[in-house]
Amino acid sequence: MNILFVSYEYPPETGGGGIGSYLLQCNTWLNQYGHTAIIMCGTSKNTAFWETETVFRIPAINWAEFDKNLPYYIDKLNVDFDIIEGVDFRGCGLSLVNHQKNIPVLARAHTINYVVDLYLQPKLTLKGKMRFALGALRRGKFPKLPQGPQKENYSKEFLFLEKAAAIVSPSKALMETYKEHGIRNKYYHLPYLFTISNHSSTPPLSRIADSTNKIKIVFFGRLEVRKGILTIIKVIPQILKRYKNVHFFFIGNPAQSPQPSLLMDAFIRQELKRYETSVTVLPAVPYHEVGNLIQAGDIFLMPSLFDNFPVACLEVMAAGKCIIATKSGGMAEMIEDRKSGALIYPDDVKGLFNVLSELIINSSLRDLYGRMAAHSIDRYHPKIIIEQQISIYKEIIEEYRAGD
Repeated sequence: MNILFVSYEYPPETGGGGIGSYLLQCNTWLNQYGHTAIIMCGTSKNTAFWETETVFRIPAINWAEFDKNLPYYIDKLNVDFDIIEGVDFRGCGLSLVNHQKNIPVLARAHTINYVVDLYLQPKLTLKGKMRFALGALRRGKFPKLPQGPQKENYSKEFLFLEKAAAIVSPSKALMETYKEHGIRNKYYHLPYLFTISNHSSTPPLSRIADSTNKIKIVFFGRLEVRKGILTIIKVIPQILKRYKNVHFFFIGNPAQSPQPSLLMDAFIRQELKRYETSVTVLPAVPYHEVGNLIQAGDIFLMPSLFDNFPVACLEVMAAGKCIIATKSGGMAEMIEDRKSGALIYPDDVKGLFNVLSELIINSSLRDLYGRMAAHSIDRYHPKIIIEQQISIYKEIIEEYRAGD
């Protein structure tokens, strides 16, 4: 089967987040199993070029320009594709829905920007709402609480999801979230295929391994509110007050913090300044170093308010490492609580403190969770997932052609 994946994001040039990691796995394994998978992704260069035999980069400065340029460059490729897989984020693929009349364009669900922004909005307590209202009245204005993200500002994402031939989601939780927001289409559930990253030839990351006498507690991923960063910030003083043999690491590219003037990395340093000898904030590592990063850590934190089906979680589990995640989103489908990891409720500082305390003092339990996690990801092996993936593609193609 000839499959085209379109995404502005693809490592190394245009990002190595979850979307890029997923596509890297697809590119590797679909081609190994006898299919032809081509990735069309973005570049800052002025001309399009083949980066490898299966990766074609086209000029674009962002997601919007990339999607706008897709029809032109797909016509230039002059390849007969059976199906095209776009990305729900930013509606990447919408330009192809009407352009490619004979080829179904499906939307792969990773989490639309609208849902991401919902979790980035600060939630006002009753006390906060009262302060907001009183402040407005003092200024002689009628109090009007912030409305948060409005769907009309994300119309491209919603339009793509509704016009695509189908929506394929790695988690049932994200499917239900989209349905709750009124997105109507045919849904398929298909987890990401996954195998652990090959470690680079360099030794484990020295910036983590230098703390060899301490238990290394690591968060890696985008530093943003949705990922539960504020929960970790709140629990750190409590943990460090009781345990002196731990060191916390935040590793990732920063998003906006709750303080408008600061990005999240600077915000973390500001909030935890008293504990700077036990807290390290570092930029994201290249994709090929992720395996070494994981090997250098002891406990991994992913207390997201909501997350779809994070590849970072799979990376940690595959490496046989202990992970604490939340019962929100796809992580509850990936991790069996108290067997292959520990699950807490989102923004549950007390719950995180209790689980962390237990794992800090019990290395045998950490090892047990890690071993069980490593065994549990066999169900995401490429051989299993690719068979399901091709079956879904065939069904989408048949229904699309029948509809014509």
